[in-house]
Amino acid sequence: MKKYIILLFITLSSIVSNSQEFNGVLIDGDLASFVSKMKAKNYSLRKYIENGAIMDGKVGYNEVEVFIFTTPKSKKVFRLSVYFPKKT
Repeated sequence: MKKYIILLFITLSSIVSNSQEFNGVLIDGDLASFVSKMKAKNYSLRKYIENGAIMDGKVGYNEVEVFIFTTPKSKKVFRLSVYFPKKT
């Protein structure tokens, strides 16, 4: 039983330690480097906002708007919101 608990703990810790990514780009680092990585994936910058940026692109065959949010002090990317403006 102790072996199963240790195995479960190791499995859960490895899942938690992995970074999140969107379309092959890790969600980390500063805003400028994240935007340049997204531009390399054919996303276009629409505009910068107070704590982030808005980009346009495609996921699969769907046009999307990607809202990138940064922390107020360090300006590190910590969250993305993806919106599908057109009904498919």
